[in-house]
Amino acid sequence: MKKRMLALLLMAAMTTGLCAMAIDPAYTAGDPEKQDAVHAAVSEEAQADSGQSGGLESAAAKAEEQTAAVPQTAAGQTGGIVRVQTDSAAPDTAPVTTPQGITFYGIDKTVRAGSLTIQANQKTLAGLKATDPEEALMFLPNVSDLEAALASTQKLLAAVGQTEFIGGDDADAAAKNELLVSSLKVGLNNTISQLQSSIASVKSSKESIEKAVDQLEDQIASAERSFGYQADMLVYSAETTYITVASLRQTLNDVQRGLQSFDRTIEEMETRYQLGQISQLKLEQVKSQRDATQSQLQTLLFNIQNAEQGLAMQLGWEVGTRATVSGLVPVSDAQLRGMNYENDLKQARTNSFTIRQANDTLRQANNDYEDDVTSTQHMVEAAKLSKQQAERTVTQNFLGLFNTVNEKKRLVDVANRAYETQTKTYNAAVKQHELGKLSKNALLSAEDELNTAKSAITSAEYDLFLAYNQYDWAKRGVMAS
Repeated sequence: MKKRMLALLLMAAMTTGLCAMAIDPAYTAGDPEKQDAVHAAVSEEAQADSGQSGGLESAAAKAEEQTAAVPQTAAGQTGGIVRVQTDSAAPDTAPVTTPQGITFYGIDKTVRAGSLTIQANQKTLAGLKATDPEEALMFLPNVSDLEAALASTQKLLAAVGQTEFIGGDDADAAAKNELLVSSLKVGLNNTISQLQSSIASVKSSKESIEKAVDQLEDQIASAERSFGYQADMLVYSAETTYITVASLRQTLNDVQRGLQSFDRTIEEMETRYQLGQISQLKLEQVKSQRDATQSQLQTLLFNIQNAEQGLAMQLGWEVGTRATVSGLVPVSDAQLRGMNYENDLKQARTNSFTIRQANDTLRQANNDYEDDVTSTQHMVEAAKLSKQQAERTVTQNFLGLFNTVNEKKRLVDVANRAYETQTKTYNAAVKQHELGKLSKNALLSAEDELNTAKSAITSAEYDLFLAYNQYDWAKRGVMAS
């Protein structure tokens, strides 16, 4: 978006310059006295016009204070700056938002303390840690006691078969004794069967509880990694939004400066139109270009406000708050010198959440296969391949981040060299103006070009800051896909 806006401004400036050169040979010949005379005539005319103010009011500053406000067109006037007319169907007032400042290095602490998502995850994790499956062991019978009772019952059963409970030599006594022994054996066998079943059930329950304990520990460890990664991603996302807002505000400065340049050009062209040097069509074309840029400014202000409100939500602030940024500290040479691809890659692979997940999947597949559960050798091999793919993806993405930092640093150097050249050009323009060889407006244009070159450095530094921040997060295991 920034590039499109700057391109439109450059095209407009070129169009204006071409019109001037084609119509007024004296003006294009570089006569500073005639150029300043035109500028002075415009100023006097503007002061005499009761419907227009003497100076240039910043439309961007006004729009910052009143979100929906657009400078109105003065109907029936050929002089003055044509403004974008306010839509009569638009609401009279916009919801009030409260600005609240935040620095880049305050984002991490603010997000972790204010994010409702992080707070919910912390409660969930606390609930998992509070669960104690081992408490169920307290309510299980003691296996040793059951096994002792079983042994005693088995001994009693053996003794019953060798015991004569009813004495006597007659057949009736023997029959009664046999019936009693048989009845006792049935009861003892039932008891033995119940004890054996209880022992088996208790052992199975104990194994299940112990397995549940192990699974819970794995779940807690997995939740800690997952919730930690999610929290890191929320911080990373908020930091990225912060950088975006800072970049948009830098673009806002560029567009405001472009509007001021348009306004100066239009003032001159209005006077030249009155002098018959240019056609009304040429004048209206430039005014139309200025109006289009004004509209883009309004859109830019809208996008900035939305981004600031979005950042406030990421920080955990209340709805209706706008998080206003305070700029960025450029990446230092020491930080850049501290980058070491091989060492940083090892750190990134060790901390990578994606690779850790792949390792967990492979470990689970191996465990299931060894326990003869649901896994097969094919599933184990598939998990191995997935891990290799995760490692390759992380390595490739990290290499891209490393190269991007180097490229953004190169562009910062290019912008600095361009600014040095533009500074020399501006200094030469100042001397020419002091000698009367350059008009005031030409000097102001040279100053605009100098400020544009300076702004390009800031934009390049913001791009470098974003690239370095992404690289630094990747070392910590957070890498946007």
